[in-house]
Amino acid sequence: MMGVTSMWSFLRVLFIGLLTAASAMARPMPPWKSDAGGEIPAGIDANESWTGYGSPVRFTVFLGAATGFPQLANDVQESLSRGNITLYEHGVSVNPAYITSAQREALQNVWGSTGIRLITGGGTGMAEIGCCSLLSFSDLKNFGGSLPLLANANLPDDEGGDGTVMTEASEADLELKLAAIVAQKGAPKNIAPIMRPDPAQPTKLWEASALYAPNRKLALYTGAVAIDIPPTLAMSFPGAALDNYVNEIKWALRNRIRVTLIVSPYVMGKGGCVFDSRFLENTKAFTTYLISKGAAPTEYVVESYCGDVRNTVNSPLGDHESESINQVEGSKNPLVLRSAL
Repeated sequence: MMGVTSMWSFLRVLFIGLLTAASAMARPMPPWKSDAGGEIPAGIDANESWTGYGSPVRFTVFLGAATGFPQLANDVQESLSRGNITLYEHGVSVNPAYITSAQREALQNVWGSTGIRLITGGGTGMAEIGCCSLLSFSDLKNFGGSLPLLANANLPDDEGGDGTVMTEASEADLELKLAAIVAQKGAPKNIAPIMRPDPAQPTKLWEASALYAPNRKLALYTGAVAIDIPPTLAMSFPGAALDNYVNEIKWALRNRIRVTLIVSPYVMGKGGCVFDSRFLENTKAFTTYLISKGAAPTEYVVESYCGDVRNTVNSPLGDHESESINQVEGSKNPLVLRSAL
């Protein structure tokens, strides 16, 4: 959603050890079925409820930029050397309006060793799609004919998207729509709906409040949930609101649901399309807070939504550019984010 330059610095300190981002999901969306069902009561350790289901995914950090995606072909050798980092393909980033065939090939040449297939489609990355119409021919063509195995989905505003309230009727409709997408040839096989608690209502806990019952049901159905929140915005919330993010993540882990945290630059009062000079600082603070509470996501996405003009927005300018999105390492004391597994 927002800028990019801090993202590289964030990723420098965000070195996450290699992990298999997989779980036996409570009510996963077809075709990943499970005999497990229903919510797991609070008090059960999250680690005890995780079991592998053979996912080929091994990446835990995904880099993307809606309109600066081609820059991720430059100065990324340190990121590549970590082995747990690959690309995040936002639906805008792969649109021919924002990327040429030559730029796509350049990205493929750099990231192909990680399993990315930008030319023929698919691979080990992660995509972001709109929800919930079926993927069109042009959509699939933009992704090379096939999307990566995993995806995150922005929900419609009238069905729980962008902080709006989800109803039981909306949840049932979303199950049908998401299942129809998964059933398409070339579609992702597991889609995480982007959902998060309302920071203005911190006493309504994610795991218990009736307000979020439809959201919980949808996450149990898909076996995945994504949280999209700029760290600079998150760190402006009171502690109770932050703790509700912790509550959502711990609930998901307890129920064997994969959790993707999407972070992007943001400037309070100005939105996301300006340079966030505190992106690295606030990302470290937010992720450290989550981990200290036992709520480490299973995957992290670092992306920009707002262009690629250096010093105007946070752009993906390489491993050695201050406040860019991909600097996972380089710090003398890198923050090591521990896996929830």
